[in-house]
Amino acid sequence: MARAELCLIVPVNLPLAQAAGVPEAAFTVWHNLFELGRLQPGESVLIHGAASGVGTFAIQCAQACGAQVIATAGGADKIAALKKLGVWRAIDRHSEDFVAVILDETQGRGVDVVLDNVGGDYVARNLSVLASGGRHVSLSFMQGAKIELDLQCVMRKGLSLTSSTLRPKSAAEKARLAQHISKHLLPLLASGRIAPTIFQTLPLTQAADAHRILEANANIGKVLLQVAS
Repeated sequence: MARAELCLIVPVNLPLAQAAGVPEAAFTVWHNLFELGRLQPGESVLIHGAASGVGTFAIQCAQACGAQVIATAGGADKIAALKKLGVWRAIDRHSEDFVAVILDETQGRGVDVVLDNVGGDYVARNLSVLASGGRHVSLSFMQGAKIELDLQCVMRKGLSLTSSTLRPKSAAEKARLAQHISKHLLPLLASGRIAPTIFQTLPLTQAADAHRILEANANIGKVLLQVAS
């Protein structure tokens, strides 16, 4: 049973089935992008894995706060989805070098924040496209947690590297996050300015199929499981 102070109210005009796609993305995006990443209006952010449930939600939240979004994903369908969400520049990781694209598009300045779920050799490449004073936020490390880091680059540009995971946080910290999300993100959901991107909803009996979709990286947005009432 969930503690009341850790729960979010279902936003007005958002069906309960869609609202189920909000909490994990909202907690992740609020804490990492806005608290740790300190994204501000007028800044730019690079979001990797942007066609995921968290990625599509982060895009919308960043744009709602007045930031410019550059996003990476793999394949024509995902790039089309990112463009439909209105990103400033969608980069196909299968055919484009995001470092070259970003430095070209920003006239060498780079971006203010990177939201990274890849890890591995992406980290060094991410640092190379961060602007002076940039913030690198790690969400996960699909390509490995151990990296080589050029501290000269970090020090020369005054960069910050940070990360977090929600599970070990105290109940008080989770409640604090819920309060901030309720204040800052739920009104955007209620007004329709942002919404969870739902790829597919399957019955709980097809949980294995849902996992196969995720493992194949075939989804654009979230895959939800419907629990029969």
